[in-house]
Amino acid sequence: MNPLSLRWPLLFCLSLLLLTPAAAQATPPRQTETQPSSQIRRVKVNFFVISVQDVDSDTSTYRIDLYLDLYWDEPALQGRSLADVEESTLWNPQIYLPNARSSETLFAFYSDSLEPNTNLRMSYRIVGTYDGNFDLHKFPFDSQELVVAIESEKYDNNTLVFEYLTNDTPQPDARLDSPLVRTVPLGVHVASTVQLNEWKLTGAQSTQALKMLEYDKSIWPSFQFSLAIERNSEAYLWKVFALTALLMALGWSVLWIDPQETRFRLLVLFTLLLATVVHDLATTALRPRVPYMTFADLYFLAAYALYGVLALFLWVAYFVDTLQHRTSLPSAQIGSLPSPPPSNLARLSVRVQRAGLIGYPLLLGVVNLLLFWYGLS
Repeated sequence: MNPLSLRWPLLFCLSLLLLTPAAAQATPPRQTETQPSSQIRRVKVNFFVISVQDVDSDTSTYRIDLYLDLYWDEPALQGRSLADVEESTLWNPQIYLPNARSSETLFAFYSDSLEPNTNLRMSYRIVGTYDGNFDLHKFPFDSQELVVAIESEKYDNNTLVFEYLTNDTPQPDARLDSPLVRTVPLGVHVASTVQLNEWKLTGAQSTQALKMLEYDKSIWPSFQFSLAIERNSEAYLWKVFALTALLMALGWSVLWIDPQETRFRLLVLFTLLLATVVHDLATTALRPRVPYMTFADLYFLAAYALYGVLALFLWVAYFVDTLQHRTSLPSAQIGSLPSPPPSNLARLSVRVQRAGLIGYPLLLGVVNLLLFWYGLS
């Protein structure tokens, strides 16, 4: 047999022997390591807010400078201090801030922990700009939450559990459908120097939760703390709503003008409308630019609607008054004939005028009552 005839089978077998190990290395099987519950790292979280700045209603963003401390029991430190081990061998929770638009870690270091049931502390100082989810439908009577979320980019709930640092033992664990929410004291977690010109702090909360990733159904621990803030609305009441309410109230003066002076009535109404439009445009910079109607927008819309009602009333009054004049007798009577009784149209004209004088202030009061009930509820 010619030896050259065997070269192709030999080359094929040699190729299989060389490629099989490479293929095995290129596609290793995915392994999921599940630790016993006793070996799950229970990381206690403490935080302290140094400053809150740049709360922007248009972009729903805010800037927070904070200290963050994580505590856990490190097996490598059993019976030893931090100085006895290499820090590179210590476990790290690998945290990140999922709702941070941008952040800077000013420092991160290990130290010995003095908290019960822990022996290691990792301290951070983080300055970040965060994305919120502001609901501005009731602006400027709205309240918002400034949230900072903390998660691990490496360890799921089989390895890591976040807990709020407290003396309560034992703590219940959060469930997938039931986050563990607790109110925390402002004085302990927020510096007394924190001042927000447009807002006031009203409370703070911590939340321990689990979240499931949609693409692989894995479950990851999450911890977040939130600061509750309430907008100072006094300035808006005087700068926006007081003048608008005055303009709406001045619409009543249109009804006190002689019904026969229709042109003058319409001129006064148009002047009030123009003044409201100018006030609306002048205060646009004070209102957030959002794709839906806020309370402030609804208030101006109510003013325009009331002017529309006034215009409709003036048209009805003019129509009734015109018909009444066409059908009435002249005021100068011939001879000694008695004056005729007022016609039905004359009585209707008087009733329309009285209805406007009574109905408009009632309508104005009801509209303001409903709007402020919605805004303040």
